[in-house]
Amino acid sequence: MPVRSMIRLSLALRNFNELVGRWGSWFIMPLVGVTIWDVAVRKLGGIQYWLIQTLGSAFESTIIQELEWHFHTALFALVLGYGYVNNKHVRVDLVREKLSFRKQVWIEFLGCTFFLIPYCMLVGYFAFEYAYDSFMVGEISASTVGLPSRWIIKSVLVLGLIVAGLAGVSVWLQTVLVLFGPDVPLIQQSTERFAEKDLLTDADGANTGTAGATYVKLAVAPTALDKIAVSDARGAMNFRWVENSPIVHFPALPPSTRPEGPGDSTPADAAANAITVSYEHKIRLMTLQWPEDQAAKKRLRDAAQAS
Repeated sequence: MPVRSMIRLSLALRNFNELVGRWGSWFIMPLVGVTIWDVAVRKLGGIQYWLIQTLGSAFESTIIQELEWHFHTALFALVLGYGYVNNKHVRVDLVREKLSFRKQVWIEFLGCTFFLIPYCMLVGYFAFEYAYDSFMVGEISASTVGLPSRWIIKSVLVLGLIVAGLAGVSVWLQTVLVLFGPDVPLIQQSTERFAEKDLLTDADGANTGTAGATYVKLAVAPTALDKIAVSDARGAMNFRWVENSPIVHFPALPPSTRPEGPGDSTPADAAANAITVSYEHKIRLMTLQWPEDQAAKKRLRDAAQAS
């Protein structure tokens, strides 16, 4: 598989895991709410009995307690892959952290190849059979007053294993790139075109440091930006961070191309004032935490100049 295709696939899988993880993390809200409710009503004595008699069996202790572990299972299953691709999971390891970066990558490569991915595939297969059988027989809670449709929570477990397996594939692709891929950091070339109406004027110089300068905001995510070199037909432009957003600014537009009034603008003027910004940035593969040493920065500069 070409290097750039591997990068795109790895980043796509990571983005999918982050999407599932962000939505899955919201299960912490009902989990906390149901747990507090369960503890509170049991301490208040007759209130729970009154609620059951007045509003129905939904306030039974068995249902509330089963909801707690349902929400806990969903929370854990859906954020597992998110934690791994962002290197936020717990590592109980007294040896790995003292090794060199490349040896750490070898450990990650072997772990994904022989443990994480096969484990998720194997357990996911049996979990699917587990959920399917539950659906076919119409399994309910073991308690007569518990929750119905037990197959739903079992299916969430299957989804969590699939997502965790895809997280393993994303990290595995990163390790392959590091161990067997190009020797230089990976550079992505990007181009953004801004029409005349998109150009902003910094009247007091608060954003660019130069009063009257024209500037635009790039769409590239700050977390992905490692090095930027911007250029336009007018030549090189200046770059700075403003409120965590990448800002590109340059001197005021030449008087000959700036229209005198709203009615004086022509398509030719608009084309002349449009800005095409080309920039390059290093692709960050977050899980592996690329070392930021001087040699790596030099390779990055050399790769940028060569491209």
